[in-house]
Amino acid sequence: MIAARIGGAFKKGFEALEQPGLASGGVFFGIIARDTLYLKVGDSNRADYTRAGMKAFTPYADRSGSMKYYAVPLEILESPIDLAVWAGKAIAVASGGT
Repeated sequence: MIAARIGGAFKKGFEALEQPGLASGGVFFGIIARDTLYLKVGDSNRADYTRAGMKAFTPYADRSGSMKYYAVPLEILESPIDLAVWAGKAIAVASGGT
């Protein structure tokens, strides 16, 4: 359902992680882990996530470090229009934007 809302496609396994991912045009821009959607973040969209108090994806509980993917706020997930905007920004970052 999420993939259809934002024009992406589910991919089995995200890079080295065993997490489902979202891709558009062959570009990974999202991860689904622990019942949470995480989208790719860069300089151009990080403030959206930090302003909402969202945290970066940490793939391993027993190791420090995080990835450049942040959890999507519930109010964004509940709005197809807002989710499409946020996904578009994530796709732009994943495609080489900042």
